[in-house]
Amino acid sequence: MAGEAAFIIIEGPGHDGTPIPLREGITSLGRLPSNDVILLGDLVSRHHSRILFFDGKASMQDLGSHNGSWVNGERVTTCPVKNGDVLRVGNFRISFRQGDEAELRALEEASKRRPLQGSDEITIPPEVGGEDRALDTLAAMPPLDEEIQLPEHVRARDPSSSALVVELDRVAAGASTGDRTTLLLMYRATDAMSRASTIGEFLEEALELTLDQLDAAVGAFFRVVPGEPEPVLVCARGPGIEPGTRPPVSTAVLRWTLARNRTVFTPDVADDLRFNTEGSVMEMSHETRSLVCAPLSDGDNAIGALYVSRPALTQFTDAHVDTIEAMAHLCATGIARIDHRRTEIQEGLARESLARFHSPDVVERVLKESKTGIPDRGLAGRTGTVCFSDIQGFTALAERMRPGDVSEFLDVYLERMSGVIFAHRGTITKLLGDGIVAVFGAPYSYGNDAARAVSAALEMRAAFDKLAARRQDIGPRRLRFGINTGWILSGMIGSMDRLEYTVIGETVNIAARIQAAAAPGAIVVGPETESLVRDHFRTQDIGRQQIRGRKEPLPIFEVVGPKR
Repeated sequence: MAGEAAFIIIEGPGHDGTPIPLREGITSLGRLPSNDVILLGDLVSRHHSRILFFDGKASMQDLGSHNGSWVNGERVTTCPVKNGDVLRVGNFRISFRQGDEAELRALEEASKRRPLQGSDEITIPPEVGGEDRALDTLAAMPPLDEEIQLPEHVRARDPSSSALVVELDRVAAGASTGDRTTLLLMYRATDAMSRASTIGEFLEEALELTLDQLDAAVGAFFRVVPGEPEPVLVCARGPGIEPGTRPPVSTAVLRWTLARNRTVFTPDVADDLRFNTEGSVMEMSHETRSLVCAPLSDGDNAIGALYVSRPALTQFTDAHVDTIEAMAHLCATGIARIDHRRTEIQEGLARESLARFHSPDVVERVLKESKTGIPDRGLAGRTGTVCFSDIQGFTALAERMRPGDVSEFLDVYLERMSGVIFAHRGTITKLLGDGIVAVFGAPYSYGNDAARAVSAALEMRAAFDKLAARRQDIGPRRLRFGINTGWILSGMIGSMDRLEYTVIGETVNIAARIQAAAAPGAIVVGPETESLVRDHFRTQDIGRQQIRGRKEPLPIFEVVGPKR
């Protein structure tokens, strides 16, 4: 209705009754900056949920979050919301308000002044969460104006309160006999791990710290790489060692450590009965014959090794060995964390790319079925239905409109059309200004993909007519559609940070040419599509069309409407 508006009031960390007007379209909520509303809470997923607001109707949609989305105390996947409903996203309480604009302005002002009452609490059932949930149970959520007590492993702590820093202070004050060298080394290596963006960068700094603290001559990190017969050198440091050159290390010692996942400590490797039969060991210089080689272990297997050597006359002590083993353990942990962080970043980029083409449930299914949590790339053959649509005469119209008006209209239009396509389990493969290319049946078929494509086109046409009726600057323009069914190649292509979902094949070309010749407001389909939908929709034979690349003209049909 005219004058109707909506907004949300957010209560939670960083939001003390924050009112946010809802524009028509989609408003996304989550931790990442790419969301429309950023909620920095421990229980909020990167892309948690979104609120859809079209034609005066609103709904809440969860995006596969770990801790779920809630409406009036009930966990939901997709749920309509109305004036006065209370939504819950992680540890944030969101009130939905809708009605007359003047009335909402008064409510907005009141919400800024009213503190959250204890009676406004929502009890969340204990089944919230999943395998990766931040809390083991959320059966009794405290009021949002009280501090939420999180487990130690997810609570943000002051670094000065860590056991390592406390022990360092005790050593400095003479109140502890702890090994200050080891403590300092571990502290600095942990700091390097938090700052490093790559594994190589982290290991290089960790190696430099180790050699400096232990006054060792040569040091090196090696990693086990699947498919490689020998461990791969990551970094090395020592006199005369140039980048890319192999340091003076015992291959026999390195293999022994990696094969047994055990530390080798020998004062003089030339006198060690385990290795002194190796010719390379006997040729080693005195400068590198006292050595420690500690595995970087993931529990059952060695994923790498830290190799440190000294002259035979300045042997390592037991305390030194303990320090090197601790450093190796820390580096193994650091490798796992950096790998995990990189995977999370890649998965986040993949999720954002996928969300442009697929509905939320399809995004989750694609990621779940991928072993790495990152979608597989490449094209696969399948039968699908391709739908092309655009706005009659919009290019010429856009040249006469103000750029800001064109942008604002296209934002609303594309969001509305995307919502319809996703609701019918379609996948958007391309946006061409006002043109949209969608495919039904890829990456998954949900049964009678042709009928779902035609049903989506009918709903898109009705939604656009309603949208255009409210815009005098758009005028009496209509959508036109070309739909065709057949064999296609479809899949994700491109780099990890710029994935695109695409479809190719003759079926796609025919759909494009049918659409280009369609009359304004017409939904024109090819013969394969018509044979699949005739039991559900009334169609009319409109003759044959000569398609470039085909010898015989193609019979085409117009969809008149659904059958009763």
